[in-house]
Amino acid sequence: MLAISRRITAAGSRLRHEGGFGLVELLIAMTVLNVGILAVFAGFSSGYAALNRGTAISSASALGDAQLERFRALRFTAICLSNTSTVSNYTANAPGGTAVPTCTTSDPALVALRAPTTGPDNHAYRVDTYVVWNCAKGTLSVSTPYTTAAPGCLTDGVAQSRVVKLVRVVVRSYTGTAGVYSTGESTFDQSTGG
Repeated sequence: MLAISRRITAAGSRLRHEGGFGLVELLIAMTVLNVGILAVFAGFSSGYAALNRGTAISSASALGDAQLERFRALRFTAICLSNTSTVSNYTANAPGGTAVPTCTTSDPALVALRAPTTGPDNHAYRVDTYVVWNCAKGTLSVSTPYTTAAPGCLTDGVAQSRVVKLVRVVVRSYTGTAGVYSTGESTFDQSTGG
């Protein structure tokens, strides 16, 4: 009986003891919990931004590849930009070389600038296309006997190689044109056939 009495007394003293979390401990626990929750939200927002950027890059790459495929289907003499384009390209991403003269083409997409162009993700993009003469070896010359329509590649006045046409396609966001999502280019020589 004495053992039972001691147990009841011990249990009663535990019930009367008012220990537990104080206000300071509760504030510390809430602060730690808030830091953890904010870290999770920060991870979600950075993941969302990375996912959007990845989607934009893959859509821009698809648009750039489609534009280059249009040129790959042409004969060498038909690789040019339409003379109906009135908007100039950004020169920051233009390749070096002399611009190939404009021409009349049946493909309405072969222009210096296509904007807005809807990508696979249903967002608007700006597609800048450059077509320039280039040399694999030697220096590009457009002076006599050569012209901008038929340049040559010379070193010390001696012909080094045939000229090639370099087509570069740069895809940017339509709203913020400073950032480049995709750049692609192909070189075409006179043996290119369509």
